[in-house]
Amino acid sequence: MSAGQRLVVSERTASGGHATALASETAFQQAVSLHQLGRLRDAERVYRELLARNPRSVEAHNNLGHLLGTLGQHDEAAGHYLKAIQIKPDFIEAYLNLGNTLQSLNRHEEAISQYARALDIKPDFADALLNIGNALQTLGRNAEAVAHYRKALTSRPDYAEGHYHIAMALEKTGQIDEAVTHYERAIAIRPDYVEAYNNLGNAFRALNRYEEALVQFERACAIKPSYAEAQWNGGATLLTMGDFKGGWQRYEWRRLLGVVPSRVAAPIWLGGWDLTGKTILVYAEQGLGDTVQFARYAPLVAQRGARVVLEVQPELVSLLKCLRDVSQVCARGEPLPAIDCQSPLLSLPLAFGTTLETIPAEVPYIAPSADKVAQWRRELGPSDMPVVGLKWRSNETTGLAKSIPLELLSPLLAIRGIRFVALEKDLLPSDAQQLSERRGLTVLADRLHDFSDTAAIMSLLDVVISVDTSVAHLAGAMAKPLWLPLQFAADFRWLRDRNDSPWYPSGRLFRQARPRDWTGVVREIAEHLQNYVKAHAEGDYAAEPRAHGGFLARANAP
Repeated sequence: MSAGQRLVVSERTASGGHATALASETAFQQAVSLHQLGRLRDAERVYRELLARNPRSVEAHNNLGHLLGTLGQHDEAAGHYLKAIQIKPDFIEAYLNLGNTLQSLNRHEEAISQYARALDIKPDFADALLNIGNALQTLGRNAEAVAHYRKALTSRPDYAEGHYHIAMALEKTGQIDEAVTHYERAIAIRPDYVEAYNNLGNAFRALNRYEEALVQFERACAIKPSYAEAQWNGGATLLTMGDFKGGWQRYEWRRLLGVVPSRVAAPIWLGGWDLTGKTILVYAEQGLGDTVQFARYAPLVAQRGARVVLEVQPELVSLLKCLRDVSQVCARGEPLPAIDCQSPLLSLPLAFGTTLETIPAEVPYIAPSADKVAQWRRELGPSDMPVVGLKWRSNETTGLAKSIPLELLSPLLAIRGIRFVALEKDLLPSDAQQLSERRGLTVLADRLHDFSDTAAIMSLLDVVISVDTSVAHLAGAMAKPLWLPLQFAADFRWLRDRNDSPWYPSGRLFRQARPRDWTGVVREIAEHLQNYVKAHAEGDYAAEPRAHGGFLARANAP
């Protein structure tokens, strides 16, 4: 949300005789009035007629650019801003507007150069400083963005948008406490700033201050009850706090935000009618981990008498064909049979009235094919020691805070008596270099074609240590011993203040004590792993729950 396009409301550069200038000014005011009333096509016509008579009206060029940008015609809008600047090189509004238009075209570096030209004319121009910060944020240059926001706020301390945007950049650099201060300042200046309430709520969530977060989401929704993002965030917060009744209801607001990609025009089933004899499309939404976690509901829908068509991400099709009672598993975009009704996967907990006590946690509900297991048993070969799978990086673009830098895992990889298997499909070059220097670690990488391979490999492991990603969900769904290192403010599904998971009985959670601090988590996991190795070396095979097919099963196989 950049400082908005500037509409000029009076023509200052009319040229020619008095009558010509008066006619130009009259036409300009007519166009502005139509523009402000939202009659954009009429305003466009008048602006164009005015420019045909007076092509040097920089205000008309500017305002026509503003109008065209509103209509999504950004390239033509940019052309008019450039004409205005050519005629009047110190036209500061046109530089700002051109920068905004270039941002709309994802030409952020060029946008920054236009804002910089505005600053050459007026060094304390707060809107230009703000918008440079926004462009830098988009480019991931958050520290630079913060510096520009600070300059904007020095120039204009009561700039609500400046406080709001610096808060967002500070969050991205881990300075959440200071971000809270700026969100609160933005709200003090603009008490109806619903986006600031929403983001303040998210900042409180990042600090594990869920009650305070919920207050902010409620305030945003009190001002704007239709604010779907705040409603959805409130739902996720309630779920984190264990309030499933209120949480699942409000979680439905996500369907208004375009995160639920339905392809059919059929009513959504939320448990309200009999499914006997109906064909229902149950479809994936959000990430791969969500699909693995909530796929457990598809067989429950089938038990209601429905023919279930499960549509999932292509990577999961072969794996999820093992789900019992599901009639068809297909990839997004494949042809569908006639559908009577539909349900997004994450709406099914609401449909079934799921509470903490009634989570369907019968595991395993996913199993690899016997052929795949046999193939990977041959490829991995025998082992005379426990085998532990490692997944340290989240592949989700929004999940970078879930990832652990590989170098921090040294205390684990240094433990003797364990064979490690890297469950990373796409290795960073820096990770590949580090792993090439490690003994006792099997790297599979490009040999992992899809999740059916990952599942087969997991069936041969003794423990899976994975950050919060689809691999962790798969381990839990297969009832493999799962050790899950979690970021300080974990996702709603892991609840709070507990080291177990009602969704995955085989899971053990290891939580950060402070935001972005993995050192203590890795140390704790290393201690458990050392105790695990020692116990098994001493013959204490009950030291850790084990799924069939792990090291002991292989070691004892005929």
